[in-house]
Amino acid sequence: MVVVVVASWVGGFSDSLSARPVRATDEGKEQTARARDVEIVMELHHDNRNVMAWGRMAQSKAASPQVKELGATMTREHAITDEKLVAYARRNQMGEDRLKTPYDASVHGELKFNRLRRLQGREFDREFTHMTVIEHQKIIDRVTESHRIAGDPALRPVLEQHLVALEKHQAIARTLADRDSRPVSNQAQH
Repeated sequence: MVVVVVASWVGGFSDSLSARPVRATDEGKEQTARARDVEIVMELHHDNRNVMAWGRMAQSKAASPQVKELGATMTREHAITDEKLVAYARRNQMGEDRLKTPYDASVHGELKFNRLRRLQGREFDREFTHMTVIEHQKIIDRVTESHRIAGDPALRPVLEQHLVALEKHQAIARTLADRDSRPVSNQAQH
């Protein structure tokens, strides 16, 4: 009997992925593709939960109305994508238990956003926009690779729509981060 292990496929993407053995049979390729699709859905579900949490944080802690709006937009649009991923997972019987607690999302969110939680006002705005640019790039890389390797063509449109939203959020965050990184005297002129 041959056992195929689905392991990491993007740097950083595998941090919370565990190797999942899949028996190689006549349907071995199909099973491997399905296992990969399960990992894609669960990892992006994990990402969405974290982004929604930090978006809600921005709505309550940011000083700038633009940063508050970015937080609201991220929360709303990641929730829409997450609903699509969860619906896909349920249609494909990907495991209700894993949907409720994908990997260790709450632990990662706690560790990742602990510093952000302690900040308020403009300090929060600067850290939030900087973090959004960096974290969204990581997610963009994961979604791009996920689109490339997804076995089920029905998953690809969800990934494409998600990529558009991620790039939009990152562009807005980059603009806000650039604005906040200018000296105060230059900001008054714009």
